[in-house]
Amino acid sequence: TGTRIPRDQIKLVIADELEKGRVRLTENVILLSADELSFLAAKRLHIQKRFISKIQKEATRRRILRESLKSDSQPAYFESEIDEQDLL
Repeated sequence: TGTRIPRDQIKLVIADELEKGRVRLTENVILLSADELSFLAAKRLHIQKRFISKIQKEATRRRILRESLKSDSQPAYFESEIDEQDLL
């Protein structure tokens, strides 16, 4: 879209959607359906509809969409070289 949406704004939208029960938090991971992602992008973040398919493709690539998950896959942000022991 060429527009940067601040993380804080995204966090507020996600928190509000969680509170309204439109999205679910499971094990600190939020997975959205394509419809939920479209709703959030268009209605809550005011992104033009012409960008929705690109956003969905990126969400599919990162395995954030429920439809893109295989039974044994994890979202892309779990793919990390950081050893948790290093953080302690």
